Amino acid sequence: KSLIMQTCFATFDKENGHTGSQCLSRSSIFLYLKLFSWVLILIHGGANAKLLSIQRRAPAFAIPTPVVDFGLGAVAGATGAVVSYPFDFVKSQLQTEIGRAKYKNGIEAAIDIVSTDGPLSLYRGIGVQIAGVAPEKAIKLSVNDIVRNGIRSASGGGLPLWGELLAGAMAGFCQVIVTNPTEVMKVGLQTSGMTIGELFQEIGGFSGLYKGSAACITRDIIFSLTLFPLYAHFREFLPPLLLGPGAVSGDSVVVDILAAGGAAAPAALIATPADFVKTRIQSQDECSVSVRNFALADGDCVIDNTTIFPADVGYSSIENPIVLMTEISKREGPAVLFSGSFERIVRSLPQFGVTLVSYLFILFFYRFTS
Repeated sequence: KSLIMQTCFATFDKENGHTGSQCLSRSSIFLYLKLFSWVLILIHGGANAKLLSIQRRAPAFAIPTPVVDFGLGAVAGATGAVVSYPFDFVKSQLQTEIGRAKYKNGIEAAIDIVSTDGPLSLYRGIGVQIAGVAPEKAIKLSVNDIVRNGIRSASGGGLPLWGELLAGAMAGFCQVIVTNPTEVMKVGLQTSGMTIGELFQEIGGFSGLYKGSAACITRDIIFSLTLFPLYAHFREFLPPLLLGPGAVSGDSVVVDILAAGGAAAPAALIATPADFVKTRIQSQDECSVSVRNFALADGDCVIDNTTIFPADVGYSSIENPIVLMTEISKREGPAVLFSGSFERIVRSLPQFGVTLVSYLFILFFYRFTS
């Protein structure tokens, strides 16, 4: 502080524009640093006292382990969702008919959305996503573990590949009870300017929450039966490969993140066609709604001098995912089914990585303070 004060006042004159208040404001930074150091000392002392007393006192109330796991998973999952949500938002735009006509890629879409509606528009609908994270993860992880353990017990301790695939498929199938309502509301909010109340009324109330469920089931089964076996095997061979012989999963958070991201990326790619069809069914942009209601006239939905829909188009009203996928492939080409695949893959590493790191940090904090 003395050095800055001396330098400041030594160079003080009217020509360089310094004032006494500016000098003092510079030196005050060090006062703030000193205050911050006092806070750190207090925290450090409290932490040491906590460590000394943590073994001596029993908790007054023990929260059941399943409740703790559910709460930790919810907070960690929500954290991961916040970080990765902009990628999901852009992905949904690229999968709609209007988005395909307006944007060539995700970067162009993101720039246009941010410049038009502001950066917070990339988080439209995130509240619904956060609300659905906890039950979705709880169902998915629990079912996968239950089925894997059951098959392992029935087969004498081993877990064959078909057992891993079946466990993942069952996990994906069971989670749809939560995933589909979340997806219907999230995609609707992402592709329209409606509020939650308006969207709920537009889809027909509770009966509309399972619109596109066949496509959603297909996507989640494909994703989970790919994700869980890959993640289990990555956790086995990555630690010795990256950390040396004898290393096991849990020795490095970075390795666990790489295992999660490495498993999620191919799973996201393979499941993209089903996700694309699901988005087409659930989207609520004006053109898509008109198509589903067969209320489109010639010349409607023209973007950049291109007519998005001719008057005879009505295939978006089809909810059978296989039939719809076939029709879209005929009209728009098979490659369109992988629209948004890059965004799905790119979001995998931050989503699962941040979720895992958040979970470990929150778990440590909970155990430290309880």
